[in-house]
Amino acid sequence: MPKKYSDEFKADAVAVYLEHPGAPYKEIAADLELNSETLRGWVQASRKAPVTGGSLIRRIVPQIRDHRAAAAF
Repeated sequence: MPKKYSDEFKADAVAVYLEHPGAPYKEIAADLELNSETLRGWVQASRKAPVTGGSLIRRIVPQIRDHRAAAAF
């Protein structure tokens, strides 16, 4: 059964992707523990009807990346 994501989560995920021009869907989706095609679909849908709201993910994604970078050493 597919996971259900809140509108806020979707808005945040799209915002994170859009704030990182040139980043592949796969990279952003991995940070958010999403399938890259799910993220791509949300981004494409947002271009037709922009989503609003959300800020939690935008705050935690940099922390996730920092943690992964530190763990890689």
